[in-house]
Amino acid sequence: FGAMKEIADDSAYLVNPYDKTSIREGVLKLCSDETLRHELLKKSKTNLERFQPQVIAKQYIEVYQDIATS
Repeated sequence: FGAMKEIADDSAYLVNPYDKTSIREGVLKLCSDETLRHELLKKSKTNLERFQPQVIAKQYIEVYQDIATS
């Protein structure tokens, strides 16, 4: 799944993008499982916070400060 697993964390239903069966099963699962859909939507909103510009900028500043003081 490459970087998608790290980026999505637990807020996405990952499938093998090269396997038609995996994609089909993933789509059917999301269409048929309302609880899963709502759970993933809730988790995705929380996951989105990790990628806000202010959060990313703070992380870069911390890295640069760490490098400067090393």
